Amino acid sequence: MTSNTPRLSVILPCYNEASRIMRTVDMCHAEFTKAYGDNYEIICVNDGSADNTVEVLKQLQWEDNRVKVVHYSRNRGKGYAVRQGLKVAQGQAIGYLDSDGDIHPRHMVEYEQQLGTDTDIIVGSKTIEGGNNKKSLIRHIVSYGFMLVNKSILGLSVRDTQVGCKVMKRMMAQDAVRLMTVDGFAFDAELLYLAEKMGYNAKEAPVQITESGGSSVSVRAALRMVQSLWAIRKTHNAGGFGVLAQQEG
Repeated sequence: MTSNTPRLSVILPCYNEASRIMRTVDMCHAEFTKAYGDNYEIICVNDGSADNTVEVLKQLQWEDNRVKVVHYSRNRGKGYAVRQGLKVAQGQAIGYLDSDGDIHPRHMVEYEQQLGTDTDIIVGSKTIEGGNNKKSLIRHIVSYGFMLVNKSILGLSVRDTQVGCKVMKRMMAQDAVRLMTVDGFAFDAELLYLAEKMGYNAKEAPVQITESGGSSVSVRAALRMVQSLWAIRKTHNAGGFGVLAQQEG
């Protein structure tokens, strides 16, 4: 690593976030500047937004060179967006954070500081002591059900895979991104499944979540998530890594 290598790279996947992304980026700057000075980067990935998200991102990049923008015109899914960010991230530690502001970026600093010789990725969890999830009852129910199905299919040691707040060592990020294939929301589970298969150690840490009202849950999306878990298991089983045949959107 050179002296110019950022201490932390944080990826913000963005889809139609024009009204919220500026506030989220400002929050990131405030937290990261306190912890790292100028030694960080924020990678905003515009996932084919239909609003003026890309124009807002370009303005943020023009105002501060610690902001990098990745843009493509067709919406591909959150997993695809995070992968594009992972490919260009330069940090010693690399993380990703939901861009809607529901999770405060102070967690990224907390998690980066917990990485060590026996911990390669810190996973934000709302289920362990100190975690909190101020979301609707239906989202609580769906989240708990997904945890049970996830454990049954993939057998992960991490219980809460889907929180959009994770920080990992650069080497793990580089190894994982070469094998990740899921474009949709199940990419979190794929990342952690690959991490365990490659021998990396994961640790859950408390996260505080509020609900901005911008997300929704559907039965169709939940079923696609379950289908994706089976596809992940089939693709990455017993040391064989292939092309994921079925992805959720």
